[in-house]
Amino acid sequence: HFEGPAHPSTTDYSKYKLVSLDVTNPGRVAVNLTLGLGDARGFAMTFKAQAAQPGAMTAIQGLLDEARNQRLDLKKVQYLSIAVDVTGHSQDPTLYFDNLRLE
Repeated sequence: HFEGPAHPSTTDYSKYKLVSLDVTNPGRVAVNLTLGLGDARGFAMTFKAQAAQPGAMTAIQGLLDEARNQRLDLKKVQYLSIAVDVTGHSQDPTLYFDNLRLE
């Protein structure tokens, strides 16, 4: 589980539709990831889990309309979290994260 600053240049996600990042999975098995967001009031939510496909780069995305529906204050996002599901894996997977962006 990783939790860090929402985005280095802004905490206001209200003008965007997606939060996205590219994940490269060099392994042989798909790995499920869950993105989450938290706001300045302490509200938090997670997006539906998505699979980083083996031997490929996958764009993992969160629809910000889902966050709006969960009462998250998208003008004051405090953190982005990434949870990696290792259930069924014999060892911790290796993943490469790149290009965190708001679209």
